[in-house]
Amino acid sequence: MERRGVKKSPGFSIVEIFGTLHKFIAHDKSYPESEEIYMRLSSIVNEMKFDMDSRNQYYFLYAMENF
Repeated sequence: MERRGVKKSPGFSIVEIFGTLHKFIAHDKSYPESEEIYMRLSSIVNEMKFDMDSRNQYYFLYAMENF
């Protein structure tokens, strides 16, 4: 879209933490704890990938045993 000159508003999320609303805008790293948040998010994504790989291996081995 950028190559065609199309502009759009960035996505965002609003999260309530201990009664305070926090707005997170896509790719905005001005939030004071953004480095820690991105590190934690990266860790969660890696865990999810590992979990999916483990499940895929289990199902593959199960399928091969029952083939």
